[in-house]
Amino acid sequence: MRWLTAASYAVGAILLAFLYYWLVVQIVGYAAVVPRTGWWMNAAPTIGRRAAAVAWLEAMNTGAMIVAATPVALLGAYAYPRRAMGVVALAAAAAATYALAPTFRSDIWPLLHGFALWVTVIDAIKMAVLPPLLTWIVSGPISNTPCRPNGPSRA
Repeated sequence: MRWLTAASYAVGAILLAFLYYWLVVQIVGYAAVVPRTGWWMNAAPTIGRRAAAVAWLEAMNTGAMIVAATPVALLGAYAYPRRAMGVVALAAAAAATYALAPTFRSDIWPLLHGFALWVTVIDAIKMAVLPPLLTWIVSGPISNTPCRPNGPSRA
C-alpha cells in the first residue's frame, strides 16, 4: 500500500470519526429528552418505574445511535469500497474512545459503580460496534456472496 493511499484512509477515518461523534452527540442528545409514552410504563408493570425509565432511555439511545451510525457507514462504504470496514471501524473506535475518555477522570470514575458502570460499558460497545456492523450490512454480505449468477464481485 502506497503512503498516499494510507494517508487517504487515515484522513477519511479521522473525518468519519469527527462526523460520527458530532452526530452521536446531536442525535442522542435529542433522543434523551423524548418523553416517555404512557403505554411504556404500563407495558411491564412488574419491573418497576426506575427500570422502565432506564429501559426507555436505552431504547431511545440505541435507536439514536443507529440513526447516527447510518450516514457514517454509508459514506465509508461509498468512499472506500475495498477498505470500508477498516476505515469505519477505526473511525468508530476513535469516536468511542473520545466519548468514553472523560469517564476515566479521577473525579468521575468512582461515581460509576453497579448499574451506571454497566450502562456506560454497553453504550461504549454500541458506539464502537454499530458503524462497522452497518457497513458490513451495507457492503458486505450482499455484494460478496458467491451465489451470484456471474460469480463473486471483484470490486
